[in-house]
Amino acid sequence: MIHVSTREVFEYTLERDRETDKPSIFRLKPLTPLEVKRIGDLMGNRNSEYGFPVGSFVYENLKCGLVGWDNVEDKAGKPVKFAKEKDGRVKDAIIAMLGSDDQSELAFAIWGAAKLTEEDEKNS
Repeated sequence: MIHVSTREVFEYTLERDRETDKPSIFRLKPLTPLEVKRIGDLMGNRNSEYGFPVGSFVYENLKCGLVGWDNVEDKAGKPVKFAKEKDGRVKDAIIAMLGSDDQSELAFAIWGAAKLTEEDEKNS
């Protein structure tokens, strides 16, 4: 029997923002099996100190898994509206607004959720 995962969107708060009064909330979705395979192929290209091209890994996870946010402000304290491309994926300009440490943390949260979903499916 095949069990279909709902792959529901979940909320994530960056570690550095968890104890603040008004944390930014990022809406993330687990990767589909096809996205996991495609990004996993990137990890097979071992050519960085991490053992894989980390920039491509981070970018692809964010493109596939970052689906919204709340309480994100620019340097002037004005709310930043989340924006998507016509295909529904996050715009590159939105990714570029995030610092590299924040991008990495979000990417690894997305990747980790995909791996947990795969394990859950195997155990069901």
